[in-house]
Amino acid sequence: MVWGWVLCLVARSQWYKTVRWVVVQVLCLWLIGLHYNLNRYYDPFTGRYITQDPLGILGGLNSYQYAGSDPINWIDPLGLIKVENNGFEGIAGKGTTNTAQAGNAATKPSTNVTGTIPTVDQLSQAAASANRNGLTDAGRALQKHGGREGSVYTYSSQKSYVLNKEAQNIVDDILSNPKTVIIHTTATENKQIIKVIHATAPDGRTLRFNEDGTKLIGFREPSKK
Repeated sequence: MVWGWVLCLVARSQWYKTVRWVVVQVLCLWLIGLHYNLNRYYDPFTGRYITQDPLGILGGLNSYQYAGSDPINWIDPLGLIKVENNGFEGIAGKGTTNTAQAGNAATKPSTNVTGTIPTVDQLSQAAASANRNGLTDAGRALQKHGGREGSVYTYSSQKSYVLNKEAQNIVDDILSNPKTVIIHTTATENKQIIKVIHATAPDGRTLRFNEDGTKLIGFREPSKK
């Protein structure tokens, strides 16, 4: 239902036909003419989403466009970020992609030219790696963000073992969410553009790992709308 409306013509005689139009992971709201893609509503009349991408710039420079304006080769079943068709879910018969769903990543990481997206367990273990002053990488990230006013990341104590435990709970909560999107992308760190892995939960909380997923760089706050 990417390009427009679907008209169902019903014969006036005894020949009644039901037209079924199947679109991957998209529920069509027939009464109001919008498609529900889990996180956003898509308007087939304009070929755009009616709200901005919850992921902000991570979903693309145009926060209203569908699948990078290339619905032949890409789909956007979650209303978050374009996913390459793989022949089973779509119509273009593509190979694997550098995007993985957290619910599948634990057993079936995807690969492409940029490398492999680690499993959920591997990312969780990376977050638990020792940092300094008794903190893990996750604990250090929570200490950094928890002290900021308005942060979505909070802690109950600054004791290292408390920070480590509460931070790991945050990490595992994000990674275990089946709607979390894990992607290879780029980011700016210390005024340099680097390759990273982002694990973004539906609420916008994001874990940033290094390129191969062996180290948690930090937490990212949800984008403000």
